[in-house]
Amino acid sequence: MTRDTDTTRRGRAVLFGLLGLILTACSTDGREMRPPRPDQSQSIIESTLAPVPELGGFDASVAPTPALTFALTLPWSEGGPIPADYTCGGSDVSPPLVWSGVPVDTASLAIVVTDLDATSTDGRPFVHWIVANIPPSITAIPTGGTIAGSIEALNDFSSVEVPRSGWSGPCPPAGATHAYSFEIRALDQFVELSDDSPAADLLAAVDAATVATASGTGTVAG
Repeated sequence: MTRDTDTTRRGRAVLFGLLGLILTACSTDGREMRPPRPDQSQSIIESTLAPVPELGGFDASVAPTPALTFALTLPWSEGGPIPADYTCGGSDVSPPLVWSGVPVDTASLAIVVTDLDATSTDGRPFVHWIVANIPPSITAIPTGGTIAGSIEALNDFSSVEVPRSGWSGPCPPAGATHAYSFEIRALDQFVELSDDSPAADLLAAVDAATVATASGTGTVAG
């Protein structure tokens, strides 16, 4: 036997030894398998990972839809001057109103316009316009418009001799500036009153049934 042959054999033995060590390292991570139960036909490997917490039925793929805000849009800037056409100094027609975000389950809508700087003879807000039983599907009323099926009460310019229903525009005293409130009310019922009911009666019924209000203001100088 030559030296080359011995060297070759020793090299092969070392190589085989290294391969054995590598295979041994890959085949075990130091843990022992649990012996199978008598009724068990497959092996079970126990995970060392922590369990994933339950999400309680929450579906993260579905983002919640934000609720719409109940809002009223007036044909002038909030708190700004009301155009003369909508006052007693001009055409004295009702302004166009647009609203959105009517609450779910609203039974009817109402419009209430009052003078914030004046009161009626019984001390309540002075009513310029009050309309009730507007269908909740309606989202606007045009200039000088009415809504089929709604009721309009007498306003506070009325008297026994001269009853006035519907819109009567702002008309502050000379030299005075008054602020006016425009409201769209969401009601939980229809109002059981008739056209030309006193403003006080319809306002009381609307107040009792209101579940949400969208509002805006404007001013008029006398």
